[in-house]
Amino acid sequence: MLYLIQVSVYTAAMLVIYALFLRNRGVHAFARYYLLLCAILPFLLPYLNLPQGFQAQLQHTVGFNLMLPEMVVGSNIKLNMTTGFNWVLLIYLAVAGVLLLRQIINTAAIVRLVSRSPKKTIDGYTLVTNCGYGPGSFGNYIFFPGGEVNEIILKHEEAHTRMHHTLDLVFVNLIQVLAWPNLFLQIIKTELKQVHEFQADASVVADQDDYARLLLGSVFNVPSIPIMHLFIIHPIKRRIMMLQKKNQGSPARPIMQVSLSMMLLVGAAITVQSCSKHVPGDAENTSGKTLSEKVTPASANLNLVPVSEMKNLEKYPSYPDLGGFLMLEIKYPESARKNNIQGRVIVQFVVDSYGDVLYPRIVRSPDTVLSTEALRVFGKMNKWEPGVMKGKKVDVEMTLPILFKLDN
Repeated sequence: MLYLIQVSVYTAAMLVIYALFLRNRGVHAFARYYLLLCAILPFLLPYLNLPQGFQAQLQHTVGFNLMLPEMVVGSNIKLNMTTGFNWVLLIYLAVAGVLLLRQIINTAAIVRLVSRSPKKTIDGYTLVTNCGYGPGSFGNYIFFPGGEVNEIILKHEEAHTRMHHTLDLVFVNLIQVLAWPNLFLQIIKTELKQVHEFQADASVVADQDDYARLLLGSVFNVPSIPIMHLFIIHPIKRRIMMLQKKNQGSPARPIMQVSLSMMLLVGAAITVQSCSKHVPGDAENTSGKTLSEKVTPASANLNLVPVSEMKNLEKYPSYPDLGGFLMLEIKYPESARKNNIQGRVIVQFVVDSYGDVLYPRIVRSPDTVLSTEALRVFGKMNKWEPGVMKGKKVDVEMTLPILFKLDN
């Protein structure tokens, strides 16, 4: 889910660039491919990183390391770990299944429509008439509700089939099935369909005023199946406006603006991803309240895995039933409860190649009494399963956030 949140943020950023520099600018082919890129690139950006040298330098500057999921400790001495992963996954898959089923039903409706209606193959497309739907197109099929075929509308729909617009929509629909929490995909699909209409309109050789009147005359009573390209698609104002723009202005400026914006966005995304590959604890101590730890820095006596190499760990350090252990051992300090003290304690420590916990230290805490309790529990831990890289057990620095929360 965190990955999908990242994807949604990057998608939104790309759509902002589209709205600023491409929407209604008359560069329809470029806009089409940019919108398709909006549907793909955000899924790749979270995996991009700076070269290891730069990445290590950035991460070393802010002290990043491997962070464990946050543990929540209540004043009733129960620890609530994040649970329900199976339920989240089940809900996620259920919604994806419903969306996929809807796509299958719509496609099946097209197949039935073609099979029961009169049709004729002409110049690479199939004309389906008297079907009660349209005018519109899907793939290589062009639909007209009655037996009469308007030649101008036919040329418009031929452009859809020739430019393979249906493949674009099928592709985005499949991405929506897999990543339905990314609501910006619906905006991409809506804009993509509109750009398809702009492209098809621009390919029709006709008097602009007559064509505009034809669009206006076709606004109402147009039966359709959702995955069709319809000849009439709202907002009609944009299509009429684009008829006036199709031969105006140079595409160089918006293309240059988008290219520069994308370079900045991708560069920023890569930098952020390189910095946040391993989430840091807050290195800022709370003055006067944090437990002072006078220990030798872990890096002084251990051969720690460099931050830039953590992604290459074959096995991360693990503790059997860490949540259960903390549930039994952590006690909400009575003095903290009485004085309404709560907050997040960030503990950093090293799991060495033998599985021992070394150098636990507090990097942030709201109060010394909570810091003392967190460190007390670390002193009672048994051995961990050490991390493994290139077949060898290694020393890994880790961070564990513990949230002490009063039950109000």
